[in-house]
Amino acid sequence: KLDGTAFLKGSKLAGSLDAGQTRGLLLINGTVKQSAVVVDGGDAGKATLVISRSKCKVDTKVEGGKPVFDLKISCDANISAINAGVEKSIGVEYYGLFERELAALLKNEAESVLQKTLLENHCDIFRFGRRLLQKQTEYWKQEGENWEDLMAQAEYRVSVEAHIQRVGQEIT
Repeated sequence: KLDGTAFLKGSKLAGSLDAGQTRGLLLINGTVKQSAVVVDGGDAGKATLVISRSKCKVDTKVEGGKPVFDLKISCDANISAINAGVEKSIGVEYYGLFERELAALLKNEAESVLQKTLLENHCDIFRFGRRLLQKQTEYWKQEGENWEDLMAQAEYRVSVEAHIQRVGQEIT
């Protein structure tokens, strides 16, 4: 069970992440292999979705003199349970609803971990500074010494795309 994660700055404990922030960390790193999430589908009830794969692409650029990181997260999920009554048929139209709810929840978790690690604790656990060095070398040569300050001023744009692949066994 995912409970939380501690993160370091240098060799000292900088802080800890809760379970949702830890999932956000794994999403940004593209390493979620399996994780259960409950989303609220309104009339369709709550659904338990199992994330089966995730990827994250990070585009690095400089806009208006500040670093900008566009994080594009995608994941696949399966519906393992829905708590709607058995008399109610859940149709294909609800897949889109569950996908949107899952994407919104995961975006919130990713933004939360960025806020806690980068903006509050000035701790670059995602190695965005290294990405900036690799993609914007001239900018890094001029501004890299101030990375801790730049990190807090940088813009982090998160988008999440969720795809429901299949539904588990239905018992009616």
